[in-house]
Amino acid sequence: MGRALLSCGDKGVNQLKQVRHLDSFLFEMLKASVAVGDDELALTAYCSLKELFPESAGLKKLAITCLQAVHRTDAVGQDRLDVASKSLDPAETDMSYRRAILTAMRTSEHSHEYKDLVEKYLEDCPSDVAAWKDRLSIALNETDLERARFAAEQIACILCPMNMGAMIQLADVCFAQGHLVAAAKYYCLVIAFEPNWVRALGGLVITVCEMMKTKGVDYSEMLLELTKVALKGCGRLTEIFKSQAASTAVGDNARIWAQAQLELFDQVKNDIEKVTNE
Repeated sequence: MGRALLSCGDKGVNQLKQVRHLDSFLFEMLKASVAVGDDELALTAYCSLKELFPESAGLKKLAITCLQAVHRTDAVGQDRLDVASKSLDPAETDMSYRRAILTAMRTSEHSHEYKDLVEKYLEDCPSDVAAWKDRLSIALNETDLERARFAAEQIACILCPMNMGAMIQLADVCFAQGHLVAAAKYYCLVIAFEPNWVRALGGLVITVCEMMKTKGVDYSEMLLELTKVALKGCGRLTEIFKSQAASTAVGDNARIWAQAQLELFDQVKNDIEKVTNE
């Protein structure tokens, strides 16, 4: 009955207003729709509750449920923003509630509103790793590498110092900025803990190659040590890709890609050795 009435627009809502204990009715509808995975109905039920009972403090938990639902639907842009803006009280202090709103808005086309919400959230909850990841993603999308590096440093150096994935991301940002020494340092740190991590090995090798061809900056002292690590990295990479290229456990495309990477890093190794011996 609830779905039928809600689908009738204003007329259906007016009929719903005549239902006794309407809040309980819609609440049960919301719970049931979430339980069966009907996110669209859950969102509709929540919006009706919000419209009919705008001052109800009990809607907070419903809002979180609804925002989790809207994040799973195709609702984007203005629809998603409307739900979030109607749900969030500027004075709201419940971090789980505000986190739910950020999650729901993550793919919103209204990037400025989303960006402002993330910044305000971080002011009140500076240790939330997920929010820093949001800020990092926003900065990278805007190609604001300085802000991206700051966010990456917060994650990799302060909040999650043993998270090697975060450390690699920080190294990537440093490389993109042209801070090759910092990038090499972070790649080496990851390799010290995870000696076979392909992304870290590849990142270091590429960084060393970039140092070798950079003019106007003397990296000679660092390169004495880094080239040794890079050559070992090339050796590990060629072993890894050789194994993948010969594996029958992966598809043809994966084997072709591995063979191409094998040839690439084999050539890079030869180039590094050639420059080192000159």
